[in-house]
Amino acid sequence: MDFKIIHENTPEAALMRYKGKGKKVVIVPEGIAKISCVAFAGCDAQYIILPESVTYVGNNAFEDCPNLRGVYLPQNITHINEKTFINCPNLELVPLPAKLEEIMSHAFQNCHRLKNVKFPDSLTSIESSAFENCTSLDFISLPDSVEYLGRDAFRNCTSLTDVRLSKNEEFTMTGSSFANTPWLENYDSDWIIMGNYFFCYTGHDTDVVVPEGVKCIAKDAFRDNKNIQTVHLPDSLMMIRESAFEGCTNLRYVNIPDHVGMIEYYAFRDCTMLDDIELPEELQFIGTETFSGCECLKDVYIPDKAAKAISRHTFIGTPFESDILAIRSDEFVVIKGVLSSYYGEDTEIDIPDDVRIIGSNAFTNMPIESVHIPEGVQEIGLYAFSECTELENVDFPASLLKIADFAFKGCKHMSRDDVPDYVTDVGKYAFGKSPDDNLSYLNDNQDNNKNN
Repeated sequence: MDFKIIHENTPEAALMRYKGKGKKVVIVPEGIAKISCVAFAGCDAQYIILPESVTYVGNNAFEDCPNLRGVYLPQNITHINEKTFINCPNLELVPLPAKLEEIMSHAFQNCHRLKNVKFPDSLTSIESSAFENCTSLDFISLPDSVEYLGRDAFRNCTSLTDVRLSKNEEFTMTGSSFANTPWLENYDSDWIIMGNYFFCYTGHDTDVVVPEGVKCIAKDAFRDNKNIQTVHLPDSLMMIRESAFEGCTNLRYVNIPDHVGMIEYYAFRDCTMLDDIELPEELQFIGTETFSGCECLKDVYIPDKAAKAISRHTFIGTPFESDILAIRSDEFVVIKGVLSSYYGEDTEIDIPDDVRIIGSNAFTNMPIESVHIPEGVQEIGLYAFSECTELENVDFPASLLKIADFAFKGCKHMSRDDVPDYVTDVGKYAFGKSPDDNLSYLNDNQDNNKNN
């Protein structure tokens, strides 16, 4: 028997493993609903045909198939999961299902002969490294349904010369989505900008001026750019996304305009020549390890309003970190009335009486179970208790005015119902998750600007 099947002749029938050898064409029996992870991994078939009854194909299902040239996927498949076809060097033909919504990370990585891919109009996202190293791919056209293109999605597609991007108003990609492709290298401008979103800089200048009108710097926009030394950001800017300047080892100066409200994780990580930075007045959130590895960074100006954004490990591995730790008291770091970090190991927390704001990420991912918040605390910041999965009890004071977005995201024992009625300013994602956490910040602020 070539197929190991469980729950046969039921709606849950699953193909666990193909054990055959030496067959050019493999036809999976009708009635199978699920192809399990690694079901065909390493098989020597050239063509595999799945029946229309299949609605799910697991991670790594066809990985490392050296002879595989074509696979027929049923039309009801909505997701191509992680590493489904990774390391299939001779794969040429995989017609994508009409109802496909997502292509997950590394799905077709290292499929060197894959050349013709037609994306259906139902597709919404292509995740990181999905087509990395598909060196025969020479043309792609993203339908307008596509909203997101992940990091390194088409990296090292060395034949890719023609790209037609989605025109969806919500479309975003990263600066590395097309890294090391002829299309990017021969792009007719040094800037890839769509609307107010800046994706990638392809020039070679050392002094760079980002055009006015840009509101968001994309993930990886300048990542590992060894040329840039100074960057001038526009007054219109509102957000700097993850790893935007990471690894820019010669970057010595960057201004951050006052309207920037969010700087994501690792945005300036390993910018080893950066020695001073002035945080913006309207900063609301700055991610973990944003400046980690900036080994020369010793001078940081923190405006009073921006102090609530400073989070645990924002400056880890910098000279400035020692200045922050020097003001630590009883395992709490409080800057200008803002509790920015907790370094203790207690599961029951008593917030110090001098705290007025619990800052962004102050307790993120910590195994705390209960928190007493004293009178005088007025605000709980972005992600303050996010992913504290054991948190069950919070004493909210009468002084509390605001709970920011994502403050209790991932706290499975907490809900909006736990918040007293007198706290009226509660973020709409305070206990949940938006489709894109941080982009919701930009969209909300754009809406507010329209109303002003």
